[in-house]
Amino acid sequence: MTREPANVNVNELSDEDLFRHYHDTAPVADLLFFMTHAHLNETLFAQAQGLLALAPNGKVARRAEWYRRLSAIQGDWRREREAAERQRRKADQALQDAIEVL
Repeated sequence: MTREPANVNVNELSDEDLFRHYHDTAPVADLLFFMTHAHLNETLFAQAQGLLALAPNGKVARRAEWYRRLSAIQGDWRREREAAERQRRKADQALQDAIEVL
C-alpha cells in the first residue's frame, strides 16, 4: 500500500516551484525509501504504513511531527538490527570456541 508522490514534470517547474515540490514531497519519499530498503518486521511495517496514511495526497501537513514519528520507527529498526547483530556475534563466538575445543 505504498503511494508514489504525484507525477510532476520537474523540467517544467521554475526553481522556486521545484524547491517547493521537493520540500512538500520529501517526507513521503523518505518514508517510501525506508520501507523499500529496510527489512522491517510486521509491527514496524504497520507503523510505517500508518504514517504513510497520514499523507493521502503525497504531502505532509505537519512536517516536524512526521519526522519525529519516522525517526522513532527508524530508531526501533536500528535497535532491532543491533540486537540481531549481537546475537549473531555471540553465536559465531560460541562456534569458534567449540571449534577450538576440538
